[in-house]
Amino acid sequence: VERLEAARAAGIAHEALAFYSSGEQAAAKPEDAFEVSADSPIFGSAGNFLAWKPDTTDAEAPKLKAIRLHQDLLRFHEKDNEPAPFLLADIERLQFGENIAFGESKNARYKAALKASADQSPDHELSGYATYRRARVLQQEGDLVEARALAQRVRQMFPSSFAAKKARNLIGEIEARSASATSERVWNAPWPTINLRYRNVTNVWFRAVAWDWAAFLDKSHQRPEYLNDADRKALLAKTPALEWSAPLPATADFKERLEELPAPSTLKPGFYFLIASHNAAFDDTDNQVQFTDFWVSDLALIVRPRDGKLEGFVLEANSGEPAAGAEINAWHLDNQGNRVAAPETK
Repeated sequence: VERLEAARAAGIAHEALAFYSSGEQAAAKPEDAFEVSADSPIFGSAGNFLAWKPDTTDAEAPKLKAIRLHQDLLRFHEKDNEPAPFLLADIERLQFGENIAFGESKNARYKAALKASADQSPDHELSGYATYRRARVLQQEGDLVEARALAQRVRQMFPSSFAAKKARNLIGEIEARSASATSERVWNAPWPTINLRYRNVTNVWFRAVAWDWAAFLDKSHQRPEYLNDADRKALLAKTPALEWSAPLPATADFKERLEELPAPSTLKPGFYFLIASHNAAFDDTDNQVQFTDFWVSDLALIVRPRDGKLEGFVLEANSGEPAAGAEINAWHLDNQGNRVAAPETK
């Protein structure tokens, strides 16, 4: 009966903590609203935290009530025969501090407190949870190498624990592969670069697939940059006008890197899709396939809006000389998103 009553009391305390930790309450803040500094005992040892009596006149502050509840929970579990409830309550106290404390020292003190918690009971699986929480902070700070190393340590030491599952997800996020290719919309000499932002990828494969621009004119709501699944499959099934690949410098720090790759200069004038893939098969197996439309043309179009209209020049791209008598086709979208053709002009 005593154990049951104790469990109920702990459950009620956690419900209250969830309420007081759920962000700002509806009541207006007083001028002397209670705030928690990162240099306060919120990140101190469990003993320092339990001895803390915050000095404030804002006696009804939700943060103050949450601190007292965390203290009550720690005292409640302080003399338990099993260390797990106390360790977990202490980690929850540190997480609460990470959410509400302010100050430049917050991350450093939070990490130090988590490390101290893990070192207190290094053989207990909850030390693995404290280490996982520290790895999350390192990930947010951009130290992905150290974050991954800590997560791997958790998986090795406590492979069947809840923390190990969390650590596996963190490792997956850090090791996730990505690549995003962008380039100019019109290719001509001097040939542009393909700007590839990537991480955890060591090769990239490209296809240039010729496509009928008029096909988009027949689909009033569709634009080349918003392909549907059927169009993507059709593009992947079509014989490319050109295929090539490029090796990429490894991203040993797991951070995104920009590589500028030369665009090929052998494509004939026309409308194309540049398709980029992490593997040569261009399939969905641990892969991202990206589609970017572009034109190959000796012409350059320079336009500017003025008085609700467009004006501009059609130029020879290399020389900048005007292309006299060029035929111009233009479209605009109506209020329903339908593409409406303007009269042809020169």
